[in-house]
Amino acid sequence: MALLGSYQIGGRIIQIALQAAASRVWQVCFGGGFNGAGGVGSGNGNGVTPSFIVPKQLTLEWFQTAAQTATFETSLDLFRVGATVTMDNNGVTFENNVGRMIPGPVPSALVGWSGAGNVAAGMTGGTYTNPQPIDSLGNLLFLALPAAATNMVSKTMVIADGLRNIQLLAGEALILRNRVVYGAAGTSSCYFSFVWEEWA
Repeated sequence: MALLGSYQIGGRIIQIALQAAASRVWQVCFGGGFNGAGGVGSGNGNGVTPSFIVPKQLTLEWFQTAAQTATFETSLDLFRVGATVTMDNNGVTFENNVGRMIPGPVPSALVGWSGAGNVAAGMTGGTYTNPQPIDSLGNLLFLALPAAATNMVSKTMVIADGLRNIQLLAGEALILRNRVVYGAAGTSSCYFSFVWEEWA
């Protein structure tokens, strides 16, 4: 096997008032109808289609940004979705300026999230069949906005250490979903950092 490229990307997931239960707010897909340049197909910037991608690390920092209408517990839940995923750009922020940790082409995998254009339903496009739960990050969101020092939860959800590597084959994805519907006023932000490799 040959390493085609190693990549890192970060961004801000925005969850808004009435954010729907089970709404998809982040995703990475390999060969789901887009490539890293936003075009159809799953080849990388050199026209090479990887055999698989390896998610190495997904780190989240999540905090409340406006008071909720009631205090409640929720979570951001990570799922693996088997083939065949099809992606859609409805309600999705795509960032093509991906950091390349070693010299390499534009990646094949596409990372999307609910950014400034988010709607309460989250990322509604595409087909994601039978998602399997992997991990969760829980949070307690409050009626009164808590002090900044106590208002953040964080977790590294994906850790590839040679023993627990996840491989995504063509048409497979990881997705992050909000578990409980938000109130009519509350909002939150979740900053993420995602690292992955592509292999042929």
